[in-house]
Amino acid sequence: MGIATPIRLGFLTVLTSALLWSAELYVSPAGSGTECTQSNPCDFQTALIVAANNSEDDTIYLKKNPSDLVDYRLSSPVYYSAEPSRGSLTIKPEDQNSIVSMSGDSNRDDVPDTKILVVYIRGSGSATVTIEGIKFLQGGSDTQPYSVLVRMDAGTVLIKNCDFSESYGGLWIDISGGEAIVEDSKFLGNFTEDLYGAGLRFTAPSGTASLTVKNSIFSINRALAGTSWTKGGGLYTSISVGS
Repeated sequence: MGIATPIRLGFLTVLTSALLWSAELYVSPAGSGTECTQSNPCDFQTALIVAANNSEDDTIYLKKNPSDLVDYRLSSPVYYSAEPSRGSLTIKPEDQNSIVSMSGDSNRDDVPDTKILVVYIRGSGSATVTIEGIKFLQGGSDTQPYSVLVRMDAGTVLIKNCDFSESYGGLWIDISGGEAIVEDSKFLGNFTEDLYGAGLRFTAPSGTASLTVKNSIFSINRALAGTSWTKGGGLYTSISVGS
């Protein structure tokens, strides 16, 4: 991605570019070190830290775990925190024909223990966050009521071909300005207590962001307040929905 700036020298115009390069980072469930290459992958948190600090448009490729039905079991959440100038972020499977699964049930008792992924992009400017081809299951807890949180001041959030299932709160997108697009995704069997939006929660503090949901499925999501139903079992938003 480049931003071309004209510089006039007499009759000659020269274009200079401030280039934001792209980087590819590779992650595996047993990854280690900081190389994050295809032959020497790192762990997920390390890749997110590298991406947040390299001032490049980053794509993080997730390898599958051939020895477990769930590819990644997290005992604590992973974080990405950066300014928009650090570039855009894409997270997707290495094999584009597969789905990578991540669980917040670290002790395998079928009860969510921890939220899974948190993305913060704060500051002037805008960026794009793309999360594609990932199944998030059994994430969140009563004190961390979401499996995945994406929070931005401005920019674009694209959630594509993802699955949020059996979690204490599925996906929460909080964006002050810009747009969020959720497509070809599933929200199944999520639940929450005393909060809105068990499947998908969308908030826009400034009221200038938009949400578009298309070709997606919401089923058996429950939002409870004590023993009573509250709002937004499948989807909750306080502003107009695009489609």
